[in-house]
Amino acid sequence: MPPEFGHLSEGNCTQYQCPYHHWVYGLDGALKGAPFMKDHPEVAEKSLGLHEFTSAVWQGFVFVNFSGDAQPVSEQFAGLNTHLGRWKMADLTMVADIGWDCPFNWKVLVENFMEPYHHAGAHHTLFQPIMPAQGCWTDEEGEHFQVCHLPLSEQLQRKVKAGQPQLLSFAPIPGLLESDFLEWTAYLAAPTTLWFVAADRVYWYRLQPLAAGLMQIRTTLLVHPGSADSENYPQTLADEVEMMRTFHLEDMEMCGAVQSGLGSTAYTPGPLCSLEQPIWLFQRYLARQIRQAQLA
Repeated sequence: MPPEFGHLSEGNCTQYQCPYHHWVYGLDGALKGAPFMKDHPEVAEKSLGLHEFTSAVWQGFVFVNFSGDAQPVSEQFAGLNTHLGRWKMADLTMVADIGWDCPFNWKVLVENFMEPYHHAGAHHTLFQPIMPAQGCWTDEEGEHFQVCHLPLSEQLQRKVKAGQPQLLSFAPIPGLLESDFLEWTAYLAAPTTLWFVAADRVYWYRLQPLAAGLMQIRTTLLVHPGSADSENYPQTLADEVEMMRTFHLEDMEMCGAVQSGLGSTAYTPGPLCSLEQPIWLFQRYLARQIRQAQLA
């Protein structure tokens, strides 16, 4: 929403009040009152409560089941627990939240996010020197998720193994394995939830498809609360947020170009590099969803 809108809020409350006509609802969604309508039978009977939807908390994130018949998220993403559980994301603190309006299809963003091949191109000065494309690899396919490993360069790995952790701007997340300091990892919880994690941070991506060639994305940075104890924390955070903007701009430019190409009359699909295995896996996932929808 534009910052000029006057009803953006945060914090705790004991009830909800609609800003339009000041109808009031309890935290359970039940109607508590409506101005000038107390004699209306539906208001008097308080039968106009908010709609109920099933929700679940998984790894600190709230998932809402709007259809009512979706497979529980704890089952869909159970295979990710062994990966993401160590990060204890429910205990992390959100320190940055950047929004983007994107003139391309959401699937273009997912494919871009998960494949490391473009480190050698779009990110050749930012990521390629520290997480070279040629060393990346992808786990076996999960029914509803993917995991892509982005190892640090051999030089950085040697320093980590010598007791000199690399690329840590924030407090290391407690309880991680030694191997977690040797790579960054990209996760897709299909279809639209993405994480990019390192030993000292988690980037959480929220995708909102709007139209065939339009989407919104919010990128959130999560760190351990102890990071704020560092004397240089304000400047460190500012530098990292600027870095977020930098690599997002690189990705947004490429994704916009891909969308333009998809709309070209000369467009024809081409071969995938082995480093683009996540794209193939994502397209297999989409094909399964289409088949299931056709059979339903």
